[in-house]
Amino acid sequence: MVDESWQHDEYAVTYMTAGDDGEPMMRNLVGATTEYILRLVEYRQTMQRTLEIRLGSAAIPQSRDVGQWKAIHAHLFHGIYEWAGQFRTIDMGKHDVDFCPRHYLDAYARQAVEAVASRPWADLDREEFRNAAAHGLAALNAAHPFPEGNGRSTRLFFDQLTDAAQWTIDYSAVSSARWNDASRATLVWASPNTDPHPLRTLLDGMIEAKTENAQVDETMPDLMRRVLAMTTKMPHLIAPGQLAPGTLSDTDTLIGLIGDPTQHRSPEPPETQLE
Repeated sequence: MVDESWQHDEYAVTYMTAGDDGEPMMRNLVGATTEYILRLVEYRQTMQRTLEIRLGSAAIPQSRDVGQWKAIHAHLFHGIYEWAGQFRTIDMGKHDVDFCPRHYLDAYARQAVEAVASRPWADLDREEFRNAAAHGLAALNAAHPFPEGNGRSTRLFFDQLTDAAQWTIDYSAVSSARWNDASRATLVWASPNTDPHPLRTLLDGMIEAKTENAQVDETMPDLMRRVLAMTTKMPHLIAPGQLAPGTLSDTDTLIGLIGDPTQHRSPEPPETQLE
């Protein structure tokens, strides 16, 4: 018997529904009827649109405020979720931590973004950048303003805000499990109070000097290429944003890799696998 107790949770009532298999899944605009299919369709779109943002081909206003954050989220999830680019309207937590309460979310998010945007990133040495990045990422993580997709949108946003820095963060240097654990540990106090130390320790092995005139790597990592090829050939994927009845091919292994980051090392775990 499927456990239906989740249906009484405020988050579930607001954003979720039961899939054809009776399991919880996000309400969506693509017609996906199981979490299994939705995860694959979402992964395909967000990795493509992450690349567009990285390459500068997405129309993201460089306003250095919450509007820019919302625009990034909207670009990633437009056509998948009705609330793409919109802050959540309920309180939200994960595991044993709570994120910023909804009543303070707008004010807190604005202050957190202003604190990050106002840093003199271009003038910071490596240690200063690490410390400032830990504080900034911990503060943005405490907001967790969107119902889903916070990790992916936040890291893209943070990288844009710190574009003037001499340093960059190599998110592929750690597993998504380690990143999640460190991010969660920054919220050992009641949100929005944070302890940046766990991220500061992790970032120490992730920071690299920027190469002059560095180019964004336009090559598609193998896992991403396989997902794109597979979803393109799926008969039930009639068009972007539209699903039709059909039976999935044998994709269990690949879906397992996407869903279980401990089974492989993705090129950018926080953006392609985290929430």
